[in-house]
Amino acid sequence: HMSRNPVRLAVRLLEVEGLLVKDHYKRIAVKGVTAKDVVEIYQLRELLETSAFKLIFESGRANDYSYKLEEKIVRMRAARDDFYSWENADTEMHIAIVDVFENDRILRIYRNNQFELIRIGLLSHKTEDHVLDVNKRLMEMLEHMRANDFDRAFEILYKDHLVAGRDLALRELSR
Repeated sequence: HMSRNPVRLAVRLLEVEGLLVKDHYKRIAVKGVTAKDVVEIYQLRELLETSAFKLIFESGRANDYSYKLEEKIVRMRAARDDFYSWENADTEMHIAIVDVFENDRILRIYRNNQFELIRIGLLSHKTEDHVLDVNKRLMEMLEHMRANDFDRAFEILYKDHLVAGRDLALRELSR
């Protein structure tokens, strides 16, 4: 048997994080994902990842970071048949980009939203072909990073991950 206090604390923490909601009868439910949630998460991602990606190039670390990201992309490729694991590996790749700031608070903000990022990704109902295409485009992004071509590398990150991810999730929510 488990004491009620740890369960109450866990439920309270999930409420504070916005993952659980209580109605006026004190019933608890998992909070659904809204279009507002998607827009807010992707605004946050765009702010952080755009600045981080620029810093990677401006600091002369594009080549080094390409190898750091490749490790994450290899994990994404290995998880292509398990969408939850793939989404988790995808968020880890994006966290690796933001890690260039070497700022614990920024990483904490990103990690605090990681579960919601995964939920939004799963909501998008990606196909196996989509996952394979994303993995292929990410490898192209690495090649551009190694050639120190910010514009082409950033175009893949921005269009394929920030814009397409947001639009795919919003499209699913509108069904």
